[in-house]
Amino acid sequence: QGWCADGAFAEDGLGAGNETHRSEGVLVRRAPLVTATPPGRGPRTPSAAGVHPRVPRHNEDLAAAFEEVADLLSLQQANPFRIRAYRRAAQVVRSQAAELGPRLAGGFDPDSLPGIGDDLAGQIREFHCQGELPVLRALRREVPAGLRELLSLPGLGPRRVQALHRALGLRDREGLRKALEGGRVARIPGFGAGLERRLREALADAAA
Repeated sequence: QGWCADGAFAEDGLGAGNETHRSEGVLVRRAPLVTATPPGRGPRTPSAAGVHPRVPRHNEDLAAAFEEVADLLSLQQANPFRIRAYRRAAQVVRSQAAELGPRLAGGFDPDSLPGIGDDLAGQIREFHCQGELPVLRALRREVPAGLRELLSLPGLGPRRVQALHRALGLRDREGLRKALEGGRVARIPGFGAGLERRLREALADAAA
């Protein structure tokens, strides 16, 4: 059935095992970790080549998924080593001259990549078989959608989104818009007039 049929995939890597994550910053909705085979369902059926056929899987897609995992873990103030490992994994994947999918199909072992251990290697295989990372799917369920949307605005990384949430209780773009109108964002350390202007413009463009 091909290399995707062996089922040897990690649920959530970086040597964390079954670590229970504690969120000390942003309020999150807890949800069970989503596994490759959700409860009540049978195993996914691989295609003839052993690869789930629906989603194209490129290095850039995988790198972006690892970066999003790191961003969402940062919002939850997770273990910094875990966050850095995901960011490093994104850099390593992006640095590969050839697509990983065909190499995996040819027998390439991703744990031979620099900084990629067994758990992350399992996630790489999972991504190329299923088209997604279960850990990312779980994090998207835990972190409120409004906070995730704030990360897409110019100049707003996890630290600044945390600062907005702590200082003003912001949870979405509408709250940010009102805070900008009230002049409250500029009072937060690290939020200058230039960033405030960019945020106003980005929100106006999104509403147009």
